[in-house]
Amino acid sequence: MSENAHIPGTEIPGIPVEQSENIVSSGINFMRTITEAYGPDKGLELWDSISTTLGNDIKGAIFFSMIAGHTGDMVRMSGSAYQKISAIKAVRDATGMGLAEAKKIVEDAAMQVITLRLIRGKDRNRLVTDLMAAGMRAY
Repeated sequence: MSENAHIPGTEIPGIPVEQSENIVSSGINFMRTITEAYGPDKGLELWDSISTTLGNDIKGAIFFSMIAGHTGDMVRMSGSAYQKISAIKAVRDATGMGLAEAKKIVEDAAMQVITLRLIRGKDRNRLVTDLMAAGMRAY
């Protein structure tokens, strides 16, 4: 999935699509991290404060994305990998892509931002860490 591929349900009025997708993805990951670290009561407290702090449009986009199954399973990557083989292996492991497809994705990331969808159950943070260790920008 390239940068031009849009993630449905992440639209926030008045905010460009790429920024909307980043806000929603970050919001989901933040909610998950707070809930895991501090428990469900703090997670619900944070959820209740989202619309007050950020507005109903952002809370609605995060909610829709969660119920649609886009719960932090996306990683954006860009830049040239100085450890290209490591980057290709990380992409293949996290996405299930074949060698040629993963190689093309890693090469294309040198020229544009690429959005990857992870296989269910794969660790998003591990992919980000592996890509960054290979010299790429990942978030």
